[in-house]
Amino acid sequence: MMRRQAIACLSLVALSCSILTTPPVRAASAQRPRVGLALGGGAARGYAHIGVLRWLEEHRIPVDFIAGTSMGALVGGAYAMGYSPGEIVSFAESLDWDTALQPEVPYASLTFRRKEDRRDYPFALTFGLRDRFRLPTGLSPVHAVGMLLSRISLPYGDLYSFDSLPVPFRCVAVDIESGEQVVLADGPLWQALRASMAIPGVFTPVERGGRLLVDGGLLNNVPADVVRRMGADVVIAVDVSEDLADRSALDSLLGLANQSVAVMVLNNTREMLRHADLVLAPDVRAISGADYTRIRETEALGYAAAAERARFLETLSLDEQSWKDYLRDRESRKRREIPEAEKATVAGLPEHEAAGVSARLQKLTGQAVDSARLERELQRLQGSGRYGIVGYHVAQSADGGELVVTASPPRHGPPFLNTSFRVRSTRLTDIQMLLGTRFTTFDRFRRGDEVRIDAGVGRNALVRAEWYAPLSRNGLFIAPRLSYVKSVQDVFVTGRRVSEQQAREVEAGFDLGWHPGPDSEIRLGYFTGHLLSSPAAGLFKLGRDDGSVQALRARLAYDGQDGLVPTRGARVELLADWYLQTPGAPDPYLSAELRSSFYRPAGERGVLFLTASGGSSFGQGAPVSRQFTLGGPLRLGAYGVNELRGSEYLFGSAGYMRRVGRLPQFAGGKVYVGASVEYGAAFERLSDADFAACISAGLVMETLAGPVFFGGSWGEGSRRTAYFAIGHPFP
Repeated sequence: MMRRQAIACLSLVALSCSILTTPPVRAASAQRPRVGLALGGGAARGYAHIGVLRWLEEHRIPVDFIAGTSMGALVGGAYAMGYSPGEIVSFAESLDWDTALQPEVPYASLTFRRKEDRRDYPFALTFGLRDRFRLPTGLSPVHAVGMLLSRISLPYGDLYSFDSLPVPFRCVAVDIESGEQVVLADGPLWQALRASMAIPGVFTPVERGGRLLVDGGLLNNVPADVVRRMGADVVIAVDVSEDLADRSALDSLLGLANQSVAVMVLNNTREMLRHADLVLAPDVRAISGADYTRIRETEALGYAAAAERARFLETLSLDEQSWKDYLRDRESRKRREIPEAEKATVAGLPEHEAAGVSARLQKLTGQAVDSARLERELQRLQGSGRYGIVGYHVAQSADGGELVVTASPPRHGPPFLNTSFRVRSTRLTDIQMLLGTRFTTFDRFRRGDEVRIDAGVGRNALVRAEWYAPLSRNGLFIAPRLSYVKSVQDVFVTGRRVSEQQAREVEAGFDLGWHPGPDSEIRLGYFTGHLLSSPAAGLFKLGRDDGSVQALRARLAYDGQDGLVPTRGARVELLADWYLQTPGAPDPYLSAELRSSFYRPAGERGVLFLTASGGSSFGQGAPVSRQFTLGGPLRLGAYGVNELRGSEYLFGSAGYMRRVGRLPQFAGGKVYVGASVEYGAAFERLSDADFAACISAGLVMETLAGPVFFGGSWGEGSRRTAYFAIGHPFP
């Protein structure tokens, strides 16, 4: 307490001296000192800055300069643009932080092929093979944050100087290559703010002016020295740094690594705070850096911290007329009009790619920039998997406004590697695993093409290759392909597993396709190959099919869902094969299957879902290798995997999930509990169908490895099964 009083007395003396020596400058009269704010980094704890700003405004205390780092830069930058504390809270609440901080682009923003990648290989991190094996430069590109920063800074465009903002502003970043501090004072404001918050290894860095920039907190977490150099006579620093952990948290590699970073940040913070006349340290000990949803609670802590130092701060308060003059001066420099764009250009990409992207954006020019439409286009750009950080601003030129979209290719690829680890079990003695990877590269043989190679090992195995080549910009493409697939299925008799059936199939095919929209695909094709299906183990033999295969194929697919554990949207897939020749079938026949699922929110935390599927061989008895199957998690879960089989099948389910929590940030996403009713049958003729019903319940988690499901099913009679699944889309 005595230490705080001594600091307050010294601060009052410094303030009195500054009043006597203050020269007149813009936004400050000769009768008062110029006040500068230094807002520190601290992730979600930085919401406390908003409360400090609200208290200052309520007590008519002017802010003439702002400098910020990381979250302090975001809050300070928004305030410097003229947004009120209430508006800044609204911006923060408008972001779905759970989605914004995920390691991957939101599922709903992905193009159809990238959605296939996510469903087939759900591990969250995509590895690169540019020159060598590479990890991503950050766990998350935080695309949604980049879009928000672009949107709120749109009226200010490409600034010659941040001094022209309603409140002069600076933000701090670090050149990770040279190790130098970089004070950002001009250029696209969204990009400067995004660079200042690029926590190394967590958020992808920003390339700007030939430098690779990351979070300024590495060298200057509370930039009091920067705001002093801007011309502030009185510097108020707001420190929301995390306290050092005690010994109990230092018994692991991760704990020691976190403490090492915290010590480094704490030391540079102590040094910078020597430049401040007053340090506000909101009591944010109960707020984690990942608590991005506790906005108003954290904001209130900042307000309380300012109120505690009211005695000092009120010496800076203006009378009502001077406050009105200050607000009028600040308001005169505020821009709220959305600029018009006469043309669109793309920066950061090779010329041929930039031309293609800018051509898509020309339809948005000739009018005031419509951020909602533009961001939908840019989300699809991000969803193609070809680009990293994306943002936008309007630059003024002799020809009028120019919409400039900045897009950077990922630094670690292409080529890219997607991976999966799929596990499914309905018995402790039978755990089925598949370790898979997908190699994807772009523009290998022609512009816009993709080479995709899959490999998987486990109980089943596969090797598959496809060349996807667009024919035009209207979505037409060709796709020749080769594959080898080995699959093993259990055979059941009266509920008991009695043997295994193994199939090996080599296939070559050619498809002509069309993307009617970013969420859909239509294919027509032909394939030929060889199939061998035979008993692999056990006494019960289903029979042997061995011979050539020729078939025509049609596939229609639509995926409008928002994730692998969806909360809204529909997914529909129709696959039809006209077998001209296949072993076990004496005559040509048609086989078709339709699968669909529908999700919709039910209140704030609930989700309702409905699935419907069916398959038919249209009166032709299908050979064993081409039969449809039911059984296993969420497909009549009280039965074994693929226990029910036939030439026809019908299945439907209806259920409800409720969100009960979430995993730690960067470990995964939401956690649900849910239950469903399932009903279906596999049969040769509908008149002979023996329909079965099940009730299933369990726990579903979104993890880095994909969906994880623990549950159980109860069927008719004594049928009951406990099971788990990892890496399989739900359901």
